Amino acid sequence: MTTIEQLLTKAEGKLEIAEKELKELNEKLNESEDKGDKRSLDDVERMLWENQRKSLIEEKKKLEKKEKKWEEQVIKLQDALVVNFNKEKDDEENKGWDRLIEEKKKWEEQLIKLQDALVVDFNKQKEQKRKAKKHPDGIERGGKRISTEDIDFPFLNIGRKQVPRNFPIVLYHPVFANFVNDCETIDLESDSHIMVTEFTHAMSATYSNRLYRRNQFRELVNKYLGFILNLGVISTNIGDYPTDGCIFQGNCVPVILVVNNDEAGNTFREACTYYSKWIQSLECNYMSKTRLPCLLLCLTASHLRIAGAFYGGNYGGHLIESLAEISLDQFESTEPKRTQIIGRILLALKKAVQSLKEYYDSPNQTIPLEFPYVTSFKLLDSECEIQFKYEKRLLFNFIFVVKKMANGFSSVPEFLIVKFVTRYGLEMHQICANKGIAPKIYGYEKINCDWNMVIMEYLSDYKSLGQIPNPLEPSEPPLKMDQKMRLQEKINDVVKEMHSEGFVHGDLREDNILYKKEEKKSGEVNIHVKIIGFVLGGKENATNYPSYLDPNLSWPFGVGINKPIKKIHDEKLLQSTMERYLKM
Repeated sequence: MTTIEQLLTKAEGKLEIAEKELKELNEKLNESEDKGDKRSLDDVERMLWENQRKSLIEEKKKLEKKEKKWEEQVIKLQDALVVNFNKEKDDEENKGWDRLIEEKKKWEEQLIKLQDALVVDFNKQKEQKRKAKKHPDGIERGGKRISTEDIDFPFLNIGRKQVPRNFPIVLYHPVFANFVNDCETIDLESDSHIMVTEFTHAMSATYSNRLYRRNQFRELVNKYLGFILNLGVISTNIGDYPTDGCIFQGNCVPVILVVNNDEAGNTFREACTYYSKWIQSLECNYMSKTRLPCLLLCLTASHLRIAGAFYGGNYGGHLIESLAEISLDQFESTEPKRTQIIGRILLALKKAVQSLKEYYDSPNQTIPLEFPYVTSFKLLDSECEIQFKYEKRLLFNFIFVVKKMANGFSSVPEFLIVKFVTRYGLEMHQICANKGIAPKIYGYEKINCDWNMVIMEYLSDYKSLGQIPNPLEPSEPPLKMDQKMRLQEKINDVVKEMHSEGFVHGDLREDNILYKKEEKKSGEVNIHVKIIGFVLGGKENATNYPSYLDPNLSWPFGVGINKPIKKIHDEKLLQSTMERYLKM
């Protein structure tokens, strides 16, 4: 029994005695009053009776005060007992939580040991198979992690210089474009601040084993992003590859996780290898149904890199491109901007994974693998929508020949050029087209992620200046001297007309100058010239060169990164181009 409980018992006993004494006193008072009423008293007796009655009344008042005092003491002791009880209860609950946390930690350690034991057992089962087969790529199989330091990826376009320039991944599947847009615009949720705090607190911690970091990350993903990263194995006919986490949707893997506990590992290249091995495990007939889009989550210490991957067939190979990167280091809560950045990327990831899971529920690939997913546009200054299908791609540029689907728009030719750009001189192109010195333009639309689509006339009977027939290769008659002179004059006239409107081009090289020979019945040959490639075009001194200029090209004096484009630059570059291709 506690001290408070002992005091309370003692106080309650005294209160009970006081109540008993007060009750006896009240009985004496009642007897005294009855005595005064039932008999007549002389003056002396009356005086004694009144004095006795007064003393009894005073004693009653004292007892009432004593009773009140002990009642107050009892109440205080009862309150103190309640407070003490709650405190002991809280202490007991805290001890219970501590025990639960300790038990959870022990179970996590036990789980990691079991996982390691499972991997060891898995390796033993595969040992004979690995020894029996010699693998040319040298990657360890079974339960060991993939090491890619000495592996080349000739089939992957992951941004290296020796890989041909490929198409941006955001134009191959809308889930990638939507993810990039959401990273900038998605609205935060009510618990986003708590989510960011938990992620940064957990990922900035120090872990003795990468498995602890992996399990903590998977737990937070399940809690806040609503999807579960299972410890799956990607199986192929030459080996098996256990992942740090993935999502299986039938035969498809829309998400792959790779984790390293320090900054020494290359999780991005490891993720690329996992994706490649998954592609190899699929049947050819299934690969024709979908582009196999996948999100690669590469966690290196507290740094998270999210990449997109898709299968482009024999033409494009596997295109893998980084989409977003964030540092999940812990930071002060007074940095709302960083909370917003991290929160948006995590919520964009949540939305993208859900979109991929829905996509793989019923994959239906109607567009050939090497072409973008956009297949329609609206006519300029109109709500009329034109559907088209891709016919071919021109070289490695973002330019395609498309065929208009039958929809009754006779004003639009059957074949068109579709060009994807991040910058374009639309006004300049329109004015030049109205003057007949550029292809007609039919549409211009913003697609996503700063990419725009230009739809223009397909000049199938025109050639570029770089395609002038070589006299040493008589596949077709070369240009005669007078034809070269007229072509040069025509090009100069077209550029002067363009400059007269105050516009500059910025890239008057051979690929952006088209010409056509038109032979008349009289034998006379007319030369027609059109300018294309208005990516840098605009008003003089109002448009600048980009942040990158090809160092292998001979640029005129005064040309520089982010510097204004001048008419004199056009003239000098045009002169250099014609000297190379129109030798007299």
